[in-house]
Amino acid sequence: GLVGSEMCIRDRLKAKHCLIGQVKLKEFCEERHIPCNISGKYIVANKGDEASLQRIEKNAERCGVHSLKRVSRQALKQLEPNVEAEQALFSPTTAIIDSHQYMLALMADIPANGVSVGTELLDIELEHCNQQVAFNLTFKTQGDSALTRVTTKLLINTCLLYTSDAADEED
Repeated sequence: GLVGSEMCIRDRLKAKHCLIGQVKLKEFCEERHIPCNISGKYIVANKGDEASLQRIEKNAERCGVHSLKRVSRQALKQLEPNVEAEQALFSPTTAIIDSHQYMLALMADIPANGVSVGTELLDIELEHCNQQVAFNLTFKTQGDSALTRVTTKLLINTCLLYTSDAADEED
């Protein structure tokens, strides 16, 4: 996973929380020995895109990101000979983490925090009350044979998100 995409956010509050989250995520990775490579990132501009790069830089400054460095075409060519660009911004704090190890660490924290993960949905019932709809979900939880029932007014079904892609692959 990529850590440090805060310079693309236009909303200051969101950027503030992204910056805080970036620090906390790096700390979490360090505490749990999750590989985290602070490699940096180049945001490049081709001829005619220099104004976009300047907008990104100004937005980053407004949002509290003060670590971006301008890189000229000549310097970029020395640093990254295979990159063709007029100029770039370098974000030295951008990092790449091992997302698989990160998820394993989160999963290890689940039982200690009193959270259960539904692993097998058994039933969905609709309940109508005061002209509103509620969903009653019954499922088995990870590592437990007991049934859990949850009621919610909002249900987002993502299990079919990529089924059309999967169907295309089968053809």
